[in-house]
Amino acid sequence: MAGADYDRTQALIDGRIKPDGFELKWLNLSYPEIWTRMLNDYEFDVSELSFASYIIARTTGKPLIAIPVFPLRVFRHSYILIHTGSNIRAPKDLEGKKVGIAEFQQTATVWARGILQHECGVDLTKIDWWTWKARDRMEIEAPRSYHIQTLPAGNQPDQMLIDG
Repeated sequence: MAGADYDRTQALIDGRIKPDGFELKWLNLSYPEIWTRMLNDYEFDVSELSFASYIIARTTGKPLIAIPVFPLRVFRHSYILIHTGSNIRAPKDLEGKKVGIAEFQQTATVWARGILQHECGVDLTKIDWWTWKARDRMEIEAPRSYHIQTLPAGNQPDQMLIDG
């Protein structure tokens, strides 16, 4: 199993919990590595997987089956950061602005876009989306109505946010 090391997986990793009927060999890898290797080459018998990427993979016919277990849970609203010197005071103010995201298909960004659109009335097609991942975990065709660009090499999104 390829997975990450955190409080809800630690007992499987250190052997305090042992699955019945098979020996579990845990591969502690980063999420980007797990997801890229599983979504493109199906390298593991079992792995953690981004929920959004799983849905996209199934939609495109990839032979994956999910078990509905969600060990990593976070409050996604806390993933939206703005520069304090900007004129962004409400979610609608993001329209016409540049927004940086690691990948368009990343579950955190899917959640954030859903919250912005459905809870806050933001027109997501009026935002310039900038991604910074060198390689997407899986090739997808995003809706053409979105303006998605990749940051030029060498640009650091956190520093760009700090700099305004």
